[in-house]
This record gives sequence, structure tokens and C-alpha cells, in this order.
Amino acid sequence: MLRAPTLLIAALTLAVPAQAFADTKAEKAKKAKAKKAKADKAQADKDMAEAEAEAAAAAAAAAAEAEANAKPDAGADADLLKSKAAVDADAEAEKAKADADADKPDAAAAVVPEPPAPVAAPRSGGAPLTIGRGRLVIAGSTLNVNLSSGAVGEPVSLAPSVWFGVTDKISVGLTHDGGTTAWSPRPGVRVTTIDILGMTDTEVSGAGICVTGKDANCAKPYDNVGVDALIGIADGTFSVAGHVGLDALSLAEMTLGTRLGVLGRYAASSKLSIVFDPRVQLAVTDRDFTGDRLDVPVWVWFEPATTLGFYVHTGLSGPFDGLGDSFNVPVGVGASFHASPKLTLGADFQFSNLLGKGSSADGRVLGVRVAVTL
Repeated sequence: MLRAPTLLIAALTLAVPAQAFADTKAEKAKKAKAKKAKADKAQADKDMAEAEAEAAAAAAAAAAEAEANAKPDAGADADLLKSKAAVDADAEAEKAKADADADKPDAAAAVVPEPPAPVAAPRSGGAPLTIGRGRLVIAGSTLNVNLSSGAVGEPVSLAPSVWFGVTDKISVGLTHDGGTTAWSPRPGVRVTTIDILGMTDTEVSGAGICVTGKDANCAKPYDNVGVDALIGIADGTFSVAGHVGLDALSLAEMTLGTRLGVLGRYAASSKLSIVFDPRVQLAVTDRDFTGDRLDVPVWVWFEPATTLGFYVHTGLSGPFDGLGDSFNVPVGVGASFHASPKLTLGADFQFSNLLGKGSSADGRVLGVRVAVTL
């Protein structure tokens, strides 16, 4: 029979290894659990990293695709620019060909050229002095009113003209104002100078259709008419045309006279020009009474715009016989408004002898012009 101490020792001897075994097993379980947790965490971290990598790759792919869709690569850019340059070059070539064809007149245009600018709408510069082939112009000193001292409205008359372009270089007209043009306007009055035994008598009467009656310097309602012609010689900065005419100074008395002269215009600039219309007036009938005269009128035109022009006019006129004792120097001003290429309106005011021999401011006349191209 074992003693109690012996049994106690034996129990302790068996319990210690059992406890140690239990402790070792628990420790192993704990370590296994920790290892598994660590492995699970590592796997989770790996899965997370892989997911993040996939997300980053997907984002990069999406960005690359968006950039590729938004902007072509360098090669595509080069191809696009090359294609655009080719298209532009073709367009320029087509435009140059069209311009060349437009600048080249066809056969019909060569046979029938476009007429030059009409006389109804003059411009400073190189416009011809003639009106152009086939054109019909109604112009002249349309309405004239005497404003002389003591004779206002005595007379009032109408002095229109009708011009036709026979060719581009020749224009003819039926006139009542001594052959004025769009560049050389003067109010239409008739000044008749008669030399009787050395005594000079000057009479003023209405030109063309005189409407104020005998008591207001209209001896006849219609008593004068003329045929005028412009013959183009040169066009450009300095334009010249022969200017000739035959005038019936009085139809009742059959007093005839002829005019020989030139119309000229020097274009100093696009806005400033100087116009002159000198002529010799030779009596054809009644030479003992009317005589021969010299008339040298000058105009200085200023056109601030293409539709508006102003002028100052002067000159010298008088009989050849005794010119130094009886010459006149008129002074006038006027304006023209080009309402359209076919319509011009104008007004003129003139002192008949403001600076000449026996000068006076009493002789005055007002003119209103209308010029229409048909």
C-alpha cells in the first residue's frame, strides 16, 4: 500500500507533464491562430493592392482612350495639316483662275465697251469730258433769275440743254446757255453788246425760254438756241476736248455767231481740279453791230466727297476791239450734289463784272441746275 506522500508525489509527477502538454497545445493553437490571422491579413493586403492596381490600370486606360479620342496623334496631325494645305492650295488656284477669267473681256465686251461716266455726275480725276457713246443727258442752266440791283427777277428764264453721245469721243448738244457743261457751269443770261459809232451799249435778256414778259427783259418768249459739240482729245490727269458751237443769238433778227475753243480739266488731286473753257466768239451776221469777242472762264473745283463739289469761278471776257477799255471779270461760286450716278443738282451765283473795267457788284444772277442721264 502506497503511502500518501508517495501518491502525492506520483500525482504531481503525472500532472506536471500533462499541464505542460496542455500548455504546449494551447500555445500551438494560439500561434496557429495568430499565423492564420497574419496570413489572412497578408492575403487581404494583397487583394487590396491588386484591386488598387487594377483600378489604376483601368483609370490609365480610360485616360489614354479619352486622349486618343480628343486629339489625334502627331502623324494624324501632320496628315490633317497636309490635307488642309492641299485643299487651300486648290482653292487659291481656282480663285486665281476665276479672277483671270473675270479680268479678261469676252468678245462682246470688246466690241461694245462700257460707256464712261456720264456728264451728269462729274468727278475730279480722269473721267472723260465727253458723255460716252449712246448716252442722252438733259442738263444746262435750268433756271436763271436776274438779281441785279433794281431788276430783281427781270428776267427769269429756263435754259436747258440736251446732249447725246455720238461716240465715246464726240458729244453733241442743243443748248440755250452758250454751251455750259457739268464742269463749266454759268448762269444762263444773254449779254448783248452793240457798238454804235464808238458807243457801247450792253443789254441783258433771258436765255432760252423767258417767262417774265417784255417789261421784265424778255423781248421774246423764245429767241435763242445753239448747237454745241465736244470732241475728246485726251483723258486722264490732264483732259482736253475741242469745244465748238454755232449760236443763234437772236432768232427774230437772225443774229448768228460761232464759238471756237477747248474745254480742259487738270486734276491736281482726287479732290481738287482746275477747269478752263476759253473760246473765241466770232460774229457770223451783223458783224458791224455785234463784233468778235474773247471769253476765258476758269473754275477751281473742290470735291470733299464723291457726292458733293464746290467751285469758285472767274475769268475775263470782252470784245477784241478795245478789250482793254471794256473787259469784264466775273466772280462766281457754286455747288453740285450728285444724288445718284444719273442725277446731279446744282446752284450757281455770279457777279457779272465784279473786278473788270467799270466793275460793280450790282450785276448779279442766280442759277439752279438739274442734270439727268437717260
